[in-house]
Amino acid sequence: MSTSACWKYFTKCDKSEAQCHLCPKRVKTGGGTSNLRQHLERRHPNRKSTNSSTDDSVCTCKNDTPVAEMDSSLTYTAQPTITTSIKSVQSYSSGGEKCKRLTDTVTDFIITDNMPFSVVDGRGFRSLMKFVAPLYKLPTRNTFKHHIDERYDKIAEMYKTKLNTVKSLILTTDIWTDHQMKSFLGITVHFLSDYKLVSATLGVHELNESHTADYISSKLKEILHEWNININCITAVVSDNGPNIVKAIHDTFGKNRHIPCFAHTLNLVCEKSISNTDSLLELISKIRAVVTWFKKSVTNSDSLRKQQLEKGILEGNIKKLVLDVKTRWNSTYHMCARLIEVAPYIINITFTNVNAPEMLTTIELEILKEVVTLLKPFENMIKEACAEKYITLSKVIPLLSCSVAQYTKIIPSSVIARDLKINITNEFQKRFGQIEKSFLLAAATLLDPRF
Repeated sequence: MSTSACWKYFTKCDKSEAQCHLCPKRVKTGGGTSNLRQHLERRHPNRKSTNSSTDDSVCTCKNDTPVAEMDSSLTYTAQPTITTSIKSVQSYSSGGEKCKRLTDTVTDFIITDNMPFSVVDGRGFRSLMKFVAPLYKLPTRNTFKHHIDERYDKIAEMYKTKLNTVKSLILTTDIWTDHQMKSFLGITVHFLSDYKLVSATLGVHELNESHTADYISSKLKEILHEWNININCITAVVSDNGPNIVKAIHDTFGKNRHIPCFAHTLNLVCEKSISNTDSLLELISKIRAVVTWFKKSVTNSDSLRKQQLEKGILEGNIKKLVLDVKTRWNSTYHMCARLIEVAPYIINITFTNVNAPEMLTTIELEILKEVVTLLKPFENMIKEACAEKYITLSKVIPLLSCSVAQYTKIIPSSVIARDLKINITNEFQKRFGQIEKSFLLAAATLLDPRF
């Protein structure tokens, strides 16, 4: 018996012919399997394996191509019929099943990755889709915009139904302004579903009038009415410390249901403590001048990068200077901390450049290190408080208690650092002195099994 893989599909009739298992055709063998192989390739290119027990692992016939070259696998799918092929092509046309699935997938891509509608007009994206699905005609951006609007309406209805079954909801709200100086009120709802924290943005609504407490209150009520949310189901509302939005929440939901944003309040404590330390402001102004000088010059920035490379620092670990921004939490801390890290390289550059601003002295750098030590607890607390997947309300009181204890142990040697510590302590007392009298905060802490 021959060991060729071809014999998996044939049975010998006599010395000169073999019967094909896949069709009635009898094929002449001619002493080898070349005719058998040609028959399979011509008549049965998508052949399936049979129940033949012939060993097909190796082909050793004299005129045969090795099995590994002829067939990479002995499992084949049936050749599709003309009707099946036509239906497959038609499914890519408008309204077809595959067309709909591809359009839904692209819609999901735009939503999930927060992409602009113009992405579907890009040459690269169109080339990708042409390669993935040549028969698919990519719709225009307006079509995807329409699909996303429809998707929003469906999900919104689902959430309205879901929110009607939840007995306790938390809201977070804020007012912000875009680059065109338009103001918006954003509101997000949070609730537990199957013991998991769920969050959803109810909307971002443009504010067309003066931001009075009455106007903000009316907008909050309007949004809740739109989503069929009962005000009595609102357990708490979190916002920043703006007087207008605080009053609006007090008027709408009651004073006992308002929780000032912990991270925002911490940032205020940090800002006020720094601004009340006069000598520190002068030092920060000096730091800001150095950072700005590097930021405004490509040559200076390249020199800073080169200095680090020459010290053996890898490209991915090169440090750049950070400029503080008023609206970015803890940015002053990040600016000071980064300056300390790259100070040795900055000194070499500024010392040889007559146009460079005055760099910090050795004493000032030591003072700055103490300042950074005092500001670091703010960074740690804000990071811990800015969470999305777990509840942080019960951590507020323990975090503050630990921080106060930590500040008690810090004993600065410089006058500036001592003054900063006093100002931080005073601000903590001013803004968090009565924190344990807040029912929501105290109850959350007591109910947390960790505490």
